[in-house]
Amino acid sequence: MGISSLFLFYWLFIQKETHVSISFKRFRFRKTILYDILKVGIPSALSQMSMALMMFFITKLITMIAGDNGVAVFTTGWRVVMIAILPLLGIATAVTSVSGAAFGGREFKKLETAFFYAVKIGFIIEVCFAAATFIFAPVISKVFTWSVDTAILKDDIIALLRTMLLFYPAVAFGMLSSAMFQGVGKGVNSLIITIARTLLFSVPLAALFGIFLGMGMTGIYAGIVCGSWLASILAFIWARLFIRGLLNP
Repeated sequence: MGISSLFLFYWLFIQKETHVSISFKRFRFRKTILYDILKVGIPSALSQMSMALMMFFITKLITMIAGDNGVAVFTTGWRVVMIAILPLLGIATAVTSVSGAAFGGREFKKLETAFFYAVKIGFIIEVCFAAATFIFAPVISKVFTWSVDTAILKDDIIALLRTMLLFYPAVAFGMLSSAMFQGVGKGVNSLIITIARTLLFSVPLAALFGIFLGMGMTGIYAGIVCGSWLASILAFIWARLFIRGLLNP
């Protein structure tokens, strides 16, 4: 972090060959600009907190069901899940930028086109990742279970990967809808979507399936998948209605 910050400092303040020239000589705080930053930034920070809370509760549920081995399986498999959705993080950044530019220029048709194009591409990418995960799950699991001590986790990791792959396409709808809302300055909308996915749907459904219905670890995974799909579908519908409202005021 420190080294990368030094590079950024050099490019912005010493080299000065970027498109944006930054100077603090005439800098003054403006309440309106500060408010616009905070109304997107604070919900974004709270969204990250809600995701951390979801992982805390999910880990607690897994500990109750399968103990330390269950936690080891989940944390290992979750790394693969995070790698699979990395393309969506890049697309989401682009959606936020393009949505902000289109919304600010009142070019709402461009906003609609960019949003739907991003969702379409993101969905296709994640379906491909899901297919690859299903096929190569045994190979992927070997990367984490090559030692004698971890070999007993191999089958459980394969089961996790082949269940959680259903999670990938859902993220495309939810994450990119949140990104669009952030771009147009509706940070609270994005926060509501994230809280719905993490704390209102995924955690309760994981507890319902995993503990109360006795499905064990499979129930935990199913709860996360179902919660993500429910929240993502609602988020996508909300995003569509918002854009339709802009096009037909």
